[in-house]
This record gives sequence, structure tokens and C-alpha cells, in this order.
Amino acid sequence: MTPTAYVIGGNGFVGRHLVDLVLASEWRVVVIDPSLDTHPPHAGSTTARSSRDGQAVLLPSTVTVATLDRAREEAGEPNHVFHLGGSGSVGAAADNPARDFHSTVSSTATLLGWLATGPGARITYVSSAAVYGDGAVTPLPESRAVSPMSIYGVHKASAEQLLQSYHRLLDIRYTVIRFFSIYGPGLRKQLLWDACQKLGQRSAEFGGDGSELRDWLHVQDAVRLMVMAALCERDELVVNGATGKATRIDAVIDQLRGSMGSTADVRFSGRGRAGDPHALVADVGRARALGFEPRIALEDGLADYARWFVEQTC
Repeated sequence: MTPTAYVIGGNGFVGRHLVDLVLASEWRVVVIDPSLDTHPPHAGSTTARSSRDGQAVLLPSTVTVATLDRAREEAGEPNHVFHLGGSGSVGAAADNPARDFHSTVSSTATLLGWLATGPGARITYVSSAAVYGDGAVTPLPESRAVSPMSIYGVHKASAEQLLQSYHRLLDIRYTVIRFFSIYGPGLRKQLLWDACQKLGQRSAEFGGDGSELRDWLHVQDAVRLMVMAALCERDELVVNGATGKATRIDAVIDQLRGSMGSTADVRFSGRGRAGDPHALVADVGRARALGFEPRIALEDGLADYARWFVEQTC
């Protein structure tokens, strides 16, 4: 029997890669994302082709009961629901907390309430290392107490708590993946996009002091982990999405600088952004127990990202 997956936020950076992967696995897919109205998949994309042959259903909408009912009418009951809703950014959540709360927490509550009415799907929720807070423990295990520092992290933690409650009260099965730093072609925000823009100039100034540590996971590896975790037989699972390798921010920028052939003078202001911990590096024992190992080395992934950026801006 062909599995059916609903992908909420399936038109975003990670969502598009996930949809491509599950379509390549011959799953039937429903993409629920309001941005489909303004940024539809390009004509030759996997998603566009699959929507024409009926393997994909595209619903340009937020998460509502009416939208979920329509998805069921057009594609049948879901076997899996991937929830990628939310801003995906500490800064964006801080700029508009109400909008981020709606797309992160309220959407999760709506989805869980709908699943409680009958569909027996497992929900795989994309959370963040931001729920851990200051990252004082390195590497961070999933057993680490949740203590977010940012509005973004608070909202992610709240969504996780909803999942835990619905599991205990109504036996809804779930997976939470706490991703660390996801990157790859198509990412048009956050550090790498900002860095590439600045490195095209004579000088490039960045916040912090460059010694901050992050754990970088290529988006293609990230979506592989999502599918592996969704197929886990455990009724509840929380797993870090990362490589377990710490890399300094100044080293990442230096690699991008070399890949772009930039001669920019790189400086750091010494001032960090509120809500950004100094280190976020994962304990990846649980991911490895699922059989997951990253395939794309950071050096190769950064070079690939730099090439993509240059192609987009030339």
C-alpha cells in the first residue's frame, strides 16, 4: 500500500527537499503551505510534475480543520504528518511573536485536535536546538532539560509539550527532531546567506567574536533523518538532528570566503544577538541508533552552497 504523507510547511526550504524525497520514494503527498499562492513550485520541479499526475496535492493554506478535511477528501487518510510550520528563525520570531505563535503553537494544537478525531497518523515535528537554551552542556543530549532563551525556542518547546500531552492522553504517536544548524542550496536566510552577501563586498562585519560553535547538517541529510525517524516503531521519540561535530563560526565564514574567491576583510563586532547561545552542539547517539549517519561533509556542503549562491546572484 502506498503511504500518504501530509507535509505542513512543505513549500519552505526544508519542506521542498522533504517533499522531493518522499515523492522519489513513491509516497503520495499533500503539501499544505500558504506560500504556495505566492511562490508555487517551478514548472519542471518534482512537486509540480507530481501534482499534475496526481501523486501530489497542493493546498495553499494555513493549518485549519477545513484544510485537513479537504486533504483527506483529496488524498485519503494520512499515514504520516510532517509538521514544519513556524518561522524557522530566532530573529523572525522575535520580530513578530504573535505570527510565530500562530504558525508554531496554534497550528500544532489544531493538527493534534484533528488527529484526535480519528486519523491514526504519526506526526513528525520539526523542532530546534533552541529549546535547550544556553547550550552550556556540550554535546547536548536529548535528556537535557528544556530551558529556551528565545521566543522562537519557547514556541518550539510549547509545541513539543502539546505533542507529549496528546500522546499521554490520546495515544497519538509522535517524533520530535531537534535540528541544530541546517544548511544547503535554497537557504535564503540566516548566517550563510548573510555571509555570502557580505563576502561579495570589500569588508564584511559579523556579530559575535567568531568563536561560537555550531553543529551543521546538510538539508539532504536532514530530510533523510526525518523519514527514518518517522518510520521508527517507537510510539514517542525525541532525537537530535545534527552531526555531533562542532565548528567555529569564523571557520565557516573562512570556508565560504575561499569557495567564493572573496577578498573581503572579515571582522567580528564582538556583540552577540540576544537569545543566541555561544555553543549548540549535539549528542547524536539516538540518531545513530536509528541507523542515521550524515553523508555530506561540511566542507563539500559549504562549497556547494557558495556555488549555488553565486549562480543565484550573477
